Parts: sequence; C-alpha cells; structure tokens
Amino acid sequence: MKRILSLFFVLAALAAGAQEKTSTFSWSTPGTLSPSFAAPDENERSGDFVGSVKFTAGDVTFEVDDSGVTEQSRRARFHFNYTTRQVELRVYMDSYVTITAAEGRSISGIVLEGPQSDRYYLDMISPTEGVTYTPKPPMYERTEWTVPAGTTEVRFYADQRTQLTLTTVTTTDAAGVADIVADSPVAAPEWYTLQGVRLPRRPTAPGIYIERRAGLTGRILVR
Repeated sequence: MKRILSLFFVLAALAAGAQEKTSTFSWSTPGTLSPSFAAPDENERSGDFVGSVKFTAGDVTFEVDDSGVTEQSRRARFHFNYTTRQVELRVYMDSYVTITAAEGRSISGIVLEGPQSDRYYLDMISPTEGVTYTPKPPMYERTEWTVPAGTTEVRFYADQRTQLTLTTVTTTDAAGVADIVADSPVAAPEWYTLQGVRLPRRPTAPGIYIERRAGLTGRILVR
C-alpha cells in the first residue's frame, strides 16, 4: 500500500505540473535574439563579439564565457559563413557555454545545430552522470542531449571552434517533477504512463513516463 500511495502522489504531481516548453535561440538570425544583434553579411563577415552576453529565450538563458581566451580573433562572435551562406554563432576553443533554466524550471533536453556542433567541438562537462548524447545526421551538424530530471544548469566546454546556427532547449516545470521518492526496493525497473498505466517494457514513443528502479521513483523523458 505504501508503494502504491507513493507512486500515486508522484503521478499526480507530474500530471499537474510537468509541462514541457521549448526555447529556441536562432543564431542564424541575430536580430530575433534577446538581446538582438545586427547580422554580419558577405561584405562584413565578422559580427559582434558576444562573450559574457546573457541571451534569453523563453525559460532559458544562454551565455558564452570566453574570458580565458587571450586572442581577440578567437573571442565568441557572430560570423557569416561564406560556404553555407548562413550566419553562425562561433565559440572558440577554451570557452565555456552555460545554459540555465529559469527559477521553477528544469532542463530535460538540448539540441545543438550547426556545421560544427558535435561533441567533438562542444562537449558537455556538467552534469556528468545520467547524460545521453545522440549525434544526428548529417555528421557533426546536429547533436541531441538529454540530462537527468531536476537539472537546472548545463555547461559545455569548447574543444574546437564550434559553429552554431540553432539551439533548442526543452524544459519542464520543476514543481511537477517528483525526482526521487524513497520506497522499498524492487527487483527490476518498472515503467508507467502519467495516468498510472503500467507498461510491459521500457517506452520508446516520445513523451514523459514514470520509472521505478531500486526503490526510487522518478520521471524519464523519451525523445
């Protein structure tokens, strides 16, 4: 009975509050960002420097820390790519990118897009546990990350020059995430829908589900 009640309260909280929202940073159109910037073009390919600028979209902020970069030519900035004919946000080696959820929100997934957006260029350094990395075709141009429930801040480190055209961040209502509910241990993981229906196997359809494992109950996101 105790286990049933614990699961019931977790499901009720999730159904009530764990609403997904998507925040998008369109680096290829700097004029749409907050704050906005003028877009460079083929005549003036190097745009404004944006190190330490805190961009805001929906429930998320995005900031590049390039204070450890000494060469001016390697500071974060907008750039017109003559090959792709698109504007990019360029983040250079030894820079850090921090993505932070607004108060009351938590990050569940991040998608990075651009000619050089793979983890070979920009790798997640925090959190380190429970992170899923999925490269998508074409090679190096789209990377999907999922992070553990309750994550409010994600940090990346630029190992190489990174070229971003789009960043999409999915958040959920932290008030609706009952991250861990202590209970007696179970022999194998169990999965439920938000309506409390037990599933015969780990879900594969996109959505939010409940997972019970080793006496703990929490939310998982399937993309």
